[in-house]
Amino acid sequence: MELDEAECLTIEKGNVLIKFPDDMINKLKKIERVCDQAEGALHLIFNESNCDNWSQRNDVDKNEKMKLCLLRCALSEIVGIEDALRKYYENNNIFRLYDTKDPIIHFIRELRNFEIHIKETKISKHNIKVIYDGEVVTYKGSEVSINIDYLHIDLGSFKKLKNYNLYTLDQWSFMKDKFDKLQMNWGYQEVIIGAVEKYCTLLVDHYKL
Repeated sequence: MELDEAECLTIEKGNVLIKFPDDMINKLKKIERVCDQAEGALHLIFNESNCDNWSQRNDVDKNEKMKLCLLRCALSEIVGIEDALRKYYENNNIFRLYDTKDPIIHFIRELRNFEIHIKETKISKHNIKVIYDGEVVTYKGSEVSINIDYLHIDLGSFKKLKNYNLYTLDQWSFMKDKFDKLQMNWGYQEVIIGAVEKYCTLLVDHYKL
């Protein structure tokens, strides 16, 4: 697979409202099923509810189980966009996630396969300072910080994936490093949202919507 560091997803700021820009939605809605799944992925990844009622089991971390379920659902919606495109275009004109050179998008596609077919990752929290307009936010003289979620990813376990040999070991390390750097600054949810938005932007350009 061809990857290009210059094509790697970047994130400038976090999301307050989980939504696509209006101009993108107006273009994406021309391929309705794709639009449905793209919006679904965005909302699922942050659609956290009362985790106390998520599982009837009392011996599990219900909050983590909820987030892992939503993660699997969101990743499945993203990868499923490739199938949704076949409702509108011939098989030889499907712009797949693999057709990008973005290492983050490639990694997220394989993360879906890992989460569905191999095993769940573990979710932990990481504390970061809140920065606005280049400055650390303070409240009553104290710096404001928040907890973000990140995924513990064991790259060795990815060897079990059917697609593992599509990439070199250096490429796997490169993809994971890029993903980890972003998720440790923004949380894995923001990384996935950024990847969905970028893929949809590429679809709009590719199909001249």
